Amino acid sequence: METELPNALPSHCCKHIADNVEARYGKAFVALFWKCVFVVTQDKFEEALEAMSGLAKKYINDIPHEMWTTYKFPIPRYGHFTNNVIES
Repeated sequence: METELPNALPSHCCKHIADNVEARYGKAFVALFWKCVFVVTQDKFEEALEAMSGLAKKYINDIPHEMWTTYKFPIPRYGHFTNNVIES
């Protein structure tokens, strides 16, 4: 990938993370996860994360933020938070 697409940035598919959150911790945490995805500042991210609890909060926070959050991703994602385009 570095040779063919040197300017590409890897990221995690938020849909897959959301599915993992639902499977592990229940549906109630999925909406809270998506709030964490879309906030644009670290302060708002931390507020959204605080709404989660226990292991779900730890699971989400342990995923490197620059790989999936809007506030930390190094460039605009232009609404692409899943890998659906690639899977097509």
